[in-house]
Amino acid sequence: WPSAGAAPPPPPPPPPPARPGAKVSPQDEALFLIMMTVLVAYATLTYFLGTHLWGCFIAGMSFACIDKHHWPHHVWVKQTKRATTWMIRIFFSATVAFSIPVSSLLSIDAFLKGSVMGIGPCILTKVLCAPFMGDAKFVIGWAMVGRAEFAYLIAQSAAAADMMDKDTFSIVIWALLYATIFAPFIFRKVLDRYVKRHFNNENGPQDELKDADH
Repeated sequence: WPSAGAAPPPPPPPPPPARPGAKVSPQDEALFLIMMTVLVAYATLTYFLGTHLWGCFIAGMSFACIDKHHWPHHVWVKQTKRATTWMIRIFFSATVAFSIPVSSLLSIDAFLKGSVMGIGPCILTKVLCAPFMGDAKFVIGWAMVGRAEFAYLIAQSAAAADMMDKDTFSIVIWALLYATIFAPFIFRKVLDRYVKRHFNNENGPQDELKDADH
């Protein structure tokens, strides 16, 4: 143990400056390396337990609580944006797109049944899921309507495993298309309306809560 009169230890050295012309800092490079290592480790572990997708979700959650202006998110997007964009296009065009039965998809029966499934289970059940949330009920509902590419991958995997026939697969594709097309546009409108109503007034949300307490 150091004596009472000993000098405090020197501060740690500052991080090395970014190289001239470099677009990312050494801290960003180190964080990206750590994220890739965690991703590969978790994905490999959960692959032997069932599916590597569990590991991908867990790896993302591992960095979700770093509260520094969404630093991990910006680093990941900046480093993988171009590669991810092209890989997603190639992956889904070579898997989901080629697996869709065009003749069944363009049939009247598939379109009508898919429309019912898309408007009912895919949209209305989510839009009407939060009736007790006040003015935010439609914001929450439409936020849950959106479907990412993962939903199409699950449908394609089920069709490839003979869990559904071509007609059922076509109905599911139509239903997902309804949610995929309508959700972004309507969610943006209801969110803008909610923000203008609650965040553009004179008092603001925090002052409203204080007034309610008094």
